[in-house]
Amino acid sequence: MTRRNAVRSLASLLLLGAASSTVMAQNFEYTTSQGNLSQVRVTSALHANLQAYVANFPAAQDLRSAILDGLADVSHSDLAGRIEAHLAYDGSYGRADGHGTHVAGIAGASRNGSGIVGVAPTAKLLSIPVFDDYGWVAWDGGRAAFDRAQSLGAKVVNMSYGSTLRGQTFLPGELDVIDDYRNSMVMVRAAGNQGATLSRIAYSGDASNDLAHLLIVGSVNSRGTISSFSNRPGESCIANSTRCAADDKIKNFFIVAPGERVLSDLPLNAWGMMSGTSMAAPTVAGAAALVFQDAYNGNTFLTPAQVAGILKRSAKDLGIRGVDSIYGWGLLNVAAALGPVGPTRVATGGSVAASTARMDRSLLMPGAGMARQSAFGGMLSGMVVFDDYGR
Repeated sequence: MTRRNAVRSLASLLLLGAASSTVMAQNFEYTTSQGNLSQVRVTSALHANLQAYVANFPAAQDLRSAILDGLADVSHSDLAGRIEAHLAYDGSYGRADGHGTHVAGIAGASRNGSGIVGVAPTAKLLSIPVFDDYGWVAWDGGRAAFDRAQSLGAKVVNMSYGSTLRGQTFLPGELDVIDDYRNSMVMVRAAGNQGATLSRIAYSGDASNDLAHLLIVGSVNSRGTISSFSNRPGESCIANSTRCAADDKIKNFFIVAPGERVLSDLPLNAWGMMSGTSMAAPTVAGAAALVFQDAYNGNTFLTPAQVAGILKRSAKDLGIRGVDSIYGWGLLNVAAALGPVGPTRVATGGSVAASTARMDRSLLMPGAGMARQSAFGGMLSGMVVFDDYGR
């Protein structure tokens, strides 16, 4: 695998400023220049509310997302102080990588009133290169990088790379590595930029259970239509045999996010636009970090499978109704993911642990805008309400 032939190969680049450390930043935060945020319902108010909430929880403030890519520019004004670089492979790392910096910015650039803001500015980032200055270095299927991310406490891993074979996104045997981290990290993978329907993915395990922490991300344009370059899930399966259980179809792991002309950071304090499923994936990775943080209760986080499930079930349905062969679960919807998902329950006993009842089976008549008790739940003062994930 080479840098030119990886998933990034069809990403187009348009600089908005000269690639120089002397370029002055404009404030693009939450403007129309960052239409990718509003498209997935990320707003300044959402970030402000979450920031106020996680301020009470040091563990939530320290939540980390690993960016497996080229080496990000850790000195960029949008990233400095919030991202660390950690090497897992020998190689030549003499310069910051444009693709890795761009992906990191989409996932979690700072909310600092300058440049751009990432989907999860309240989470910390880890740049763990799987490409050096000359190309791919993670010949172990990424295991050393995953191990490093896990040891550093990452809850989310973004992988904006993939196979060079048409209709493939995973390397042979790669899923047998990824499933080892099912209990520790949400794994987010770019679907690929070949404009193809994905072929069957060989896998020896039980995909619906062992890979419930995996999200494969396609790209849509600003109108919510699948990008011409984006791979699609089709009706293919993740399994060793040609027999395919419905739950093991690739579309059940598939979600889409904006991936065309996405504005983000570039090395040497520059900003620019890139297109590709490489840009859609960190949007989803950032959303996963927000869900982890928002649901933190001072004691435990949700499981990776729960977070992946929340993002899928809260997505905006596109295309044919239901989980389909083009859009999978649909378009990422961050605001919905931070709200109640599934049946909502209210505590009925003398303590939270005593008993609960479904809201729609109680005498309570909540309005359509009622939210759960969290960073966004001031409407429920004095009442404790849970969604299908106990949030």
